[in-house]
Formats: sequence, C-alpha cells, structure tokens
Amino acid sequence: MLVFGSEGKGIRELVKKECDEIMQINMKNNLKFEIDSLNVSNATSIALYQFYSK
Repeated sequence: MLVFGSEGKGIRELVKKECDEIMQINMKNNLKFEIDSLNVSNATSIALYQFYSK
C-alpha cells in the first residue's frame, strides 16, 4: 500500500509508525516560477510513475 501525506503536515504519527518505508521527494526551489513544493496529487503522480516503471 502506498500512503501519501499532505504538503504541510505529512501523515499522522500512528500511520507513519506502521509504514515499512518513508520516502520524500526532494526538489530544488524554482526561483523562476516560485515553486518550492509539490501538492499531493503531483507527488503521487511522480511516485506512481516510479513505482510502476520498475
């Protein structure tokens, strides 16, 4: 099962405790477009692409 957390709060500690792995998408700040984080739908798209492309 894949669990995705919100941009600010992430996932609750009880959920996090039950996870086998915790992953995070690291990204550089994009000064041109002022992007410093992804919303959960964008992060989910990236994670699912990586998960199914193996």
